Amino acid sequence: MNKAAQIIKNLSQGFLISGILSALMGAYYLFAKAGLPLQDPPLALKIQYEINFGVGEKMLMLGLTCLFIGCIGYTVAWICSRTEKVQEPSKYQAGRPSRPNEAN
Repeated sequence: MNKAAQIIKNLSQGFLISGILSALMGAYYLFAKAGLPLQDPPLALKIQYEINFGVGEKMLMLGLTCLFIGCIGYTVAWICSRTEKVQEPSKYQAGRPSRPNEAN
């Protein structure tokens, strides 16, 4: 695997890990901290719910975006490592004589 593909793969793994952690934290804020809204809450509880819901929503979207970027990067690194083997020139390419010792 060439160096560029290795760097892309390492960065993608970082994005995947941070995306998973951010998505889990966002889900925690959305479902555990914010939960279901109360029917007739006092103003302080309504403000707290809106804050927790907003933080959870932003963190969940950030986590999903990081996961998407990590998956795209991992795919690009995989393609780069696969095409490296394809691009190596073979001994008998088009335009070269079929026998290297024979002159035209």
